[in-house]
Amino acid sequence: MRQRQRARQTLAAILVWLAITLILVLSQCAKDVFAQTLEAPSQTEIARYHMAKAIQGEVGVLSDLKTRAGTWVVHVILNRQDSPWFPDDIQAIVDQGFYGAETILAPSQWAYEAIDLALLERSWGYDPTAGSLFLLGGIDLTPEADLSSRVGYLEFGPFSVHAFADWPY
Repeated sequence: MRQRQRARQTLAAILVWLAITLILVLSQCAKDVFAQTLEAPSQTEIARYHMAKAIQGEVGVLSDLKTRAGTWVVHVILNRQDSPWFPDDIQAIVDQGFYGAETILAPSQWAYEAIDLALLERSWGYDPTAGSLFLLGGIDLTPEADLSSRVGYLEFGPFSVHAFADWPY
């Protein structure tokens, strides 16, 4: 009788151990499957996110021309990416010189529309900034600014954006 009771207890302990092991194995499999379904964002998505932050941080929501001004921001970022004087990585470019981007957590849809428009323009070989590496708002320009490298500007109401081939100061 004691042997049967001991055998049952041993069998019960083995079954509990097997059940726990099976649960642990299945939970690890579930974690692996779940992790595979959650793909990391692509480099393109990451770059678009940082460009959208730069656009919204630099242009804001002050005007009806914000999408047009946003395309200028994208062109300058892409011009910097092509330049030997700036990093190749879009996030590094944004972090290095588009200070308004730091405050934007979730860029608006219009910023992404500006990216799409700028990429379309670029595919046609059109760059409204003519290869500019710098953008400054009109409020940032002082009398000491050298406007000789300015290649264009946009005006919207009391605000303006100026594209420069070289740093104007």
